[in-house]
Amino acid sequence: MTLVDLKFAKRLKHDLTAIKPVKTHEQVANEIHMAPSALSNLKTGKRSATREVKRTLVESLGSLKLAMSAARSEFGVLSFLNDSKLQLESPYATSIIQHKEEQERIQAEHDFELAYTKKPSERNAEDQAHIENFIQQYLEEQGAERTDMIVKALSSGMSEEKLQSMIDHYNRVYGG
Repeated sequence: MTLVDLKFAKRLKHDLTAIKPVKTHEQVANEIHMAPSALSNLKTGKRSATREVKRTLVESLGSLKLAMSAARSEFGVLSFLNDSKLQLESPYATSIIQHKEEQERIQAEHDFELAYTKKPSERNAEDQAHIENFIQQYLEEQGAERTDMIVKALSSGMSEEKLQSMIDHYNRVYGG
């Protein structure tokens, strides 16, 4: 039995609401050969979606953020889309956040290097805290960079489909 992925359900609900003027939930359910009640159970988090159902939903809705949510849960891909400070739609704001996160990571890196170069048996609690802080800052910087790239691409007029195509190409070439 798979656990219910509430983040995926929340993203699915958002995307289904967003396409309502174009496509009804019933139409989406029919497209993916699913009962409307089953689709409703997925979007409310009452049921979990299999990997194949997630893939089919992503294709049907054409949602990059839904694809990233599915990748997070199915393949352990890092996801920063629910971080409220990263959900800004302004390319200027995301750029500022990205630079801030980069500076915080750079500041933490010096302490990390001093702690990391010690033999593990010689590290104290402060050294371990520096190591963990650096890793946390590094992850936050990666999330800010990814969000900044997505917001800039979409706000420049690039479609989600084109951006997804570029990401897919990168993954095929570099194994991402």
